[in-house]
Amino acid sequence: KSEDGGCLRIFEPTMQSVQVKHDVEPRWNRLLLFWSTQEVPHEVLASYRDRTAVSVWYICGRESLRQPEAFERLFLPGKLRCIAGRDWAECLERAAETDEERQALCLMKRGALSSEQKAAASKLFRWRTEEEVEEAHASEQDKCIRATISQIMEGDVSPEAAFHTASHALPALPEPEPDASRAVLAGSSRAGIGA
Repeated sequence: KSEDGGCLRIFEPTMQSVQVKHDVEPRWNRLLLFWSTQEVPHEVLASYRDRTAVSVWYICGRESLRQPEAFERLFLPGKLRCIAGRDWAECLERAAETDEERQALCLMKRGALSSEQKAAASKLFRWRTEEEVEEAHASEQDKCIRATISQIMEGDVSPEAAFHTASHALPALPEPEPDASRAVLAGSSRAGIGA
């Protein structure tokens, strides 16, 4: 029942958005699949009855090779299993893009990585910081908002003037279209690389 709370609230995918896109009620036998990324900001609202949620994370091996914390998780046996009983080493090798990357991964063993291994991996796999990844995914609106906040912080203009000017400079939001591809993402090859 809706008065029991526990809805999953999904927000519009813009920087620090508080605009609600959709609330999904927790109903018996409901399966909800979505990407848990910056593109799908979300939260679970307060629940007033017992509620059970099971979370399963599908990790993209190829993407994980490019970010330090995700890379380390690939080597922790208690934290990660390959789906469908696949061999961990084969999944890892398949995630590599070049022969050089495949060779380096074959030399690394499961478990904690040494500082030398991390330093070598950082260069080979071109690790990026979370800020660099976020900047690569930032929309034009996000960039405009950041520039406006920067102007205000530098004291160049008042907040009211900065946001008034920015509101005229922001690109118009596209009308939302039904996105059937979101419904099948869980079956795509990206979701199934490894978990």
